[in-house]
Amino acid sequence: MEFIADLHIHSYLSRATAKNLNLEYIHVWAQLKGISVVGTGDFTHPLWFSELREKLEPAEEGLFKLKRDIAALREDMVPASCRMPVRFLLSVEISSIYKKGGKVRKVHNIVFAPDFETADRINQKLKRIGNLGSDGRPILGLDSKTLLEMILEVSEEAVLIPAHIWTPWFSILGSRSGFDSLEECFEDLTPYIFAIETGLSSDPGMNWRVSQLDGLTLVSNSDAHSPANLGREASLFNTSFSYAGIREALKSGDPERFLGTIEFFPEEGKYHFDGHRKCGVRFSPEETMLHKGICPVCGKPVTIGVMYRVEELADRMDGEKPKGAHPFISLLPLTDILGEVLRVGPKSKKVEELYQQLLKGIGPEFQILIKSPLEEIERNGSPILAEAIRRMRKHEVYITPGYDGEFGSVKIFAEHERDQFLGQRALFQVAFELTRKEHGPSSFDRSLRQEEYPEASAQYGVLASSDKNILSHEKGSRVIEGLNPVQKEAVEFIDGPLLIVAGPGTGKTRTIVHRIAFLIDQGISHPKEILAVTFTNKAAEEMKERLKGLCRSRRILDLVTIKTLHSLCFDIIRQEREALGIEDGISIVDERDRMGFIRDAIDKVGDGSLPAEFNTEIISNLISRAKQMLLSPEDDLAGLLSEPLTASFCSIYRTYEEILERNRLMDFEDLIFKTVLLLERDKRIGIKYQKRYSYISVDEFQDINYAQYRLILTLAPKDGNICAIGDPDQAIYGFRGADVQYFYRFQKDYPDAKVIRLERNYRSTETILKASAQVLRKKRVGGKGVHLWSGIHGERNVTVSELPTEKAEAEFVVKTIESILGGVSHFSLDSGRIDPTRERRGRGFSDFAVLYRINDQGRILEEAFFRSGIPYQRMEREKAFRLRGLAELISYLRSIWSIASDPDIERILNFPPRGIDKETIKALKAWAEENGYPLLTAIEQIALNHRLEETQKERVKRLLDDLAQLKISLQGKTILDQIHKILDYFEKSCNLNREGEFNENLKYLLKSAELYGKRINDFLAHLALQTDADLYEPRAEKVTLMTIHAAKGLEFPIVFITGCEDGLIPFRRSRDGETDILEERRLFYVGLTRAKEKIFLTHAKKRLYLGKRRIQTISPFLEDIEDDLKRFEKPFEGRCSRTSKQGAQLKLFES
Repeated sequence: MEFIADLHIHSYLSRATAKNLNLEYIHVWAQLKGISVVGTGDFTHPLWFSELREKLEPAEEGLFKLKRDIAALREDMVPASCRMPVRFLLSVEISSIYKKGGKVRKVHNIVFAPDFETADRINQKLKRIGNLGSDGRPILGLDSKTLLEMILEVSEEAVLIPAHIWTPWFSILGSRSGFDSLEECFEDLTPYIFAIETGLSSDPGMNWRVSQLDGLTLVSNSDAHSPANLGREASLFNTSFSYAGIREALKSGDPERFLGTIEFFPEEGKYHFDGHRKCGVRFSPEETMLHKGICPVCGKPVTIGVMYRVEELADRMDGEKPKGAHPFISLLPLTDILGEVLRVGPKSKKVEELYQQLLKGIGPEFQILIKSPLEEIERNGSPILAEAIRRMRKHEVYITPGYDGEFGSVKIFAEHERDQFLGQRALFQVAFELTRKEHGPSSFDRSLRQEEYPEASAQYGVLASSDKNILSHEKGSRVIEGLNPVQKEAVEFIDGPLLIVAGPGTGKTRTIVHRIAFLIDQGISHPKEILAVTFTNKAAEEMKERLKGLCRSRRILDLVTIKTLHSLCFDIIRQEREALGIEDGISIVDERDRMGFIRDAIDKVGDGSLPAEFNTEIISNLISRAKQMLLSPEDDLAGLLSEPLTASFCSIYRTYEEILERNRLMDFEDLIFKTVLLLERDKRIGIKYQKRYSYISVDEFQDINYAQYRLILTLAPKDGNICAIGDPDQAIYGFRGADVQYFYRFQKDYPDAKVIRLERNYRSTETILKASAQVLRKKRVGGKGVHLWSGIHGERNVTVSELPTEKAEAEFVVKTIESILGGVSHFSLDSGRIDPTRERRGRGFSDFAVLYRINDQGRILEEAFFRSGIPYQRMEREKAFRLRGLAELISYLRSIWSIASDPDIERILNFPPRGIDKETIKALKAWAEENGYPLLTAIEQIALNHRLEETQKERVKRLLDDLAQLKISLQGKTILDQIHKILDYFEKSCNLNREGEFNENLKYLLKSAELYGKRINDFLAHLALQTDADLYEPRAEKVTLMTIHAAKGLEFPIVFITGCEDGLIPFRRSRDGETDILEERRLFYVGLTRAKEKIFLTHAKKRLYLGKRRIQTISPFLEDIEDDLKRFEKPFEGRCSRTSKQGAQLKLFES
């Protein structure tokens, strides 16, 4: 069966598309054009996917039709002469922006799915990668090869076709962001690419010149952003009317089944020639080469178009035709022809009326343009219209090529010709040759196209190792190679205590890792005697990964202990649980549940003596501070708070500890607290661990507290081989009990310690280092800091941007990132929002970090990024694991393996629903407490509970039955399999929303589970000990949103620090609230020094803050940066200024 298909379009949910680009109007316009099969477009968008399922019904295999009652609503818009069956094929265009081969790649691909189930599975996979809800054409930080691999994993019947392959900005062979070959992009999966879309700015004749495209089926589609633009380009098939028929025709390229394409005149495309739209400069490839690619007006590089790019990759002469090439024709839209004939715009009322008249009299648009005899056109239209279509068919047209986002124009008549034709029609029997306007003939040979236009032949006429030598290098040769002299000195110092003062970006992790490798390489220490302590799990993993690069033996690497202090203590407590009197396994309470326990403790004590401001958070902080000072409820706590409150607090603290004990739980601070007491009181165990770890390295030493310092003193005696590394200028955790004074006390407790300073920065430009140093100036406490230098030159200023509100601030950040990236969509370029002539380095999403002081700020920023479609990752652990379904999943794992707490059981009692109401749960909890039972034990003993009715008991007992069945099914399985099994169990009985954030965080959970195999207790402990920073995924091609605290230890080429306002930076809980200004200053310093190349500091004039809309003032810390290093701008006022005097600066912010 012969039919026309347009398989790449969009919906009204894509950016810059018509509001009526819905199924009903697509169905109408497909009939008006004569298109039998049309792509749905945008099936990844949740709303559009839902609409597709609601309005479409199955037709032929893999194709769908609009439901009859819905189609009937617009039936009167289609003349009887045009009515025909229209089928929909599930399709979507996906924008991939990612780094590969040292460059940023921006590639668009079209994906076809054979059915809704396949499309849904594709959506489920892609949801884990990025945001599908902000744009019908999703923007993902996903390698095109990985995308293809994911599609094929879902179904080998799915199809991926690279879209508009020559478009400069967003295509596989584009001059600005593409590759030089398909193999470079898809590598070993290239054989699965059997078709490519040539795009509006090229036609098959141009593609024939590039032999690497031989054997691929060249397809054409409209990429329509409005219903009327359907069929601008299309493909012609003669195959079974089915998904499989279409796919096989594309895959085989069989000329009997794939007949060719209907083309735009490629010169009409927006990127056919080179040039600068703003400067009015349009160049042919030859002219571009003559001008060396530089615009003669502005002096910037011109935008290289499709024709130039084809010339670059061509290995055939113009006019050569490869074997198996399919025929094509070039057409103009009928409305364009009518507009020229009538001398009005193509969207005018006159054109619309004549268009409808022609369709009623003759049939669909393609029939008129391709098949209808000229006599019939003249009879239903006019002689000049018939002449215009004759000329188009013969390609007797005037062409002005498009360039730099500006559509080209194709004219049929010169001004004098139209009048001459109307007055002297008879003269037009004589053939004539038209000259080309402005640039002469197009750069490929028009004679390749058929000179005669057959009526019906050829389907429409033309369409047819060992432990020795464990390091990667020879012993002693290259472990220290590449280190600077000071780093080398630190690595080679191996006898006695060592204090390394390491400024930001000075290579402290590199120094620690090479020092460990040096100890092993030189035979100074056995790997199992080496301990490296980090501040976060992420830092520990990075250290292991770097050490792996120096080690050949994985077994040897596994012997080195690299952990956070809390993870180390968890291991010690587990190994020494008998000495601590712990009978069963231990579990760490989640912060959410811990706060619940504290509320319970406050309620139980309930003596009314505590003032109202002593809320749960304050009590929580006091308990943490007590444990950090190694104080139990029985110790003297007078130093923590005033005497009248001490007794009440002790009661709450004691009750809280009893709740933990009943639930067999420890909190975060208990791990250090109990380990220190164990090692100090049991000398045998203390000496055991001193001997086990003969070489200890402690990272981020400036951020330790009293209990942690005591732990280190216990593990490393005064003459021990301990290396402490940190930077007192980056001490930012005082609010958690850390004290920078312990950094300075190190030399007192280890009097023989050698001090080495790392001052060469390998990260930031001199501008950033100068600005950050000025923020600290003489505000250091306790000792000499480091004087950083890098010798890296770049931007001369940090940018300070004033915005009207916090929402404007968020939009500014998004738009600035989009501008630096060079645009993330055609719309951003074509609308003029992004200047394509601006010089840019190859930037990817992962090059940007947006930092803020408090998590509350992240919400507004996240909303702006979600709307933009730019992929992002936001680091907030508490939010991540509170999501419905994930919290319950973790509680099920704990419950199945008998380490559940009361909150775990309460969380899953009625999840999935078992008909257990709140009153039943309340009565069950009260009975458990009366009898001193954990909640799970109370359920196991429920037969003894006389408060509950038998029906209530039966419902509660269902949980035990479900847990028992799950435990049987999970026996022997990896944690990864256990998670999937529990999720399947959820799906059977509750409607779990597994979109967006859920999938993002599930992806992290699954990745962590893979590392732990079947070690469930270790896995659950790992989750409990995580921080916000541990959620950061450096390999994800996404913009990072995180607090400044979470950014510690990370680096990014471009950093935004938002909310640079007094009250946020420095942070105060109230207008007049107290704060540690020195620590806040150090925190701002940390934020500045995350940047490698560029810093944007933003502040809002007004902000919704602490529940009120407030007028904000600029952060006083910005005033410490010299004026010459700052560049001020007010983006929404359209002006930019530099200030040279403080008064001018203040006036700027007051205006």
